[in-house]
Amino acid sequence: MEKVDLSAKVRESKGKGPAHQSRVNSFVPAVLYGKKREAEMLTLVAKDIQKIMHSKAGMNMLLNVKVEGKGDEMAMLKEVQVHPVSGNLIHVDLYSVNMNEPIGVKVPVIIKGEAPGVKLGGILEFHLREIDIKCLPAKLPESIEVDISALNLGDTVHVKDLKVAEGITIVDDLNETVLLVSIPKVEEEVAAPAEGAPTGPEVIGEKEREEKKAAAEAEKGGAKPEAKAEGKGEAKKEDSKK
Repeated sequence: MEKVDLSAKVRESKGKGPAHQSRVNSFVPAVLYGKKREAEMLTLVAKDIQKIMHSKAGMNMLLNVKVEGKGDEMAMLKEVQVHPVSGNLIHVDLYSVNMNEPIGVKVPVIIKGEAPGVKLGGILEFHLREIDIKCLPAKLPESIEVDISALNLGDTVHVKDLKVAEGITIVDDLNETVLLVSIPKVEEEVAAPAEGAPTGPEVIGEKEREEKKAAAEAEKGGAKPEAKAEGKGEAKKEDSKK
């Protein structure tokens, strides 16, 4: 990991007034603290912090803080407050680090290459853009690269598949998905019914059920439907003879 010198001055005055005056003069109020040191109020050059934030390492940059009138001290950006409208820096927290003790940070995941599965119509889904790691400050990587040039449709990259240098421990769940090439869903087309074909479900056995029903009712009346019809016909013939 690259180290950058960061000039700083001790800030004697506290409160909103002196802090505001520092920002007006292109400086930004800051505090330097650590596990084994007391907090110290500092003033930093705003453009130096902006340059660090826009670097490749960003918040993970190792800073050699050179406090005027004091010795150097290694630190990292812990928190940077930015005005939501103007974008100007409001306050900076620096965390003192021991180069002989491991620290935990988040490192961005960078994609390298082109996936054949994407060329075939697949969709590259990026699920985990940062990885939690732990290592000595000197071994901090700027990022973790993932080569996707061999990923086909349906292939997945898990945390356990990531390659990191010796001495770096990944804290995240090893089975968690980093990215995958998903297969796009294809909607099935429903064929239109042929002209003249029935659009509703076919009723099977309806005629047979009606015939059985009529027969059952006739039996309850004591005669078949045909016999009743014949009886009425004969009665009419006898009346005509008379």
